[in-house]
Amino acid sequence: MVDMHQHVTSDEAVTARAATQFGLVTVAQARELGLSTDQIKHRLRSGRWQALHRGVYRVAGTPSSWRQRALAACLALPPDGTASHLTASALVHLGEPAPPTPQLTVGPSRSARLAGVVVHRSPLDPQDVTR
Repeated sequence: MVDMHQHVTSDEAVTARAATQFGLVTVAQARELGLSTDQIKHRLRSGRWQALHRGVYRVAGTPSSWRQRALAACLALPPDGTASHLTASALVHLGEPAPPTPQLTVGPSRSARLAGVVVHRSPLDPQDVTR
């Protein structure tokens, strides 16, 4: 019998969060769920997590996919950034195949350089963005 009041560890909470995000977790999420900076660094050094972008990690053993790469890039963007172009089309099933390189857009005053990602700068009207 499982005790419904059993305490969930920080690792279990992080794993549960990553499971909803294609195996991804951000440093901010890990901290919110109770991991310290040293604990995060230990998971990276030990190979339990892999850094995909600054502050965005993949839990080891999680299969890689284009959706995972797109979400990892989005999680690394400034708050006004979003998937766009062919990536957005594939995400909302408009018939376009997923591009090999995620395509994202940030506001014109923002700067974002991510390895393996095409980042466009353009004004984004919030009513044009779907979450």
